[in-house]
Amino acid sequence: LMDIIGYNYVEMNASGYAWPIVDLHVKYVKPIRLLQKVAVAATIVEYENRLKIDYLCRDFGSREILTKASTVQVALNAATFELCFECPGALTDKIRALLELT
Repeated sequence: LMDIIGYNYVEMNASGYAWPIVDLHVKYVKPIRLLQKVAVAATIVEYENRLKIDYLCRDFGSREILTKASTVQVALNAATFELCFECPGALTDKIRALLELT
């Protein structure tokens, strides 16, 4: 997902920010079996003050939901480790540009 946006971990680091995960939730709906093919969808649901991504894992064939999850990441100034109370433009500008294309 972040590669599509143009802001993966290499680009995050180059922009001067660290993005630690500060919250993670996982709900296991059904087990994922050995060698089962799974499709994972990731969606950015918040990006102004923090980066929140929702995940949905489905069986590749039946589309049955197997797992739901979400992560929350915050921006830190990489040099000082100070918390940024707003997501930097390095992320928000890229997301807004993609939204304008849709």
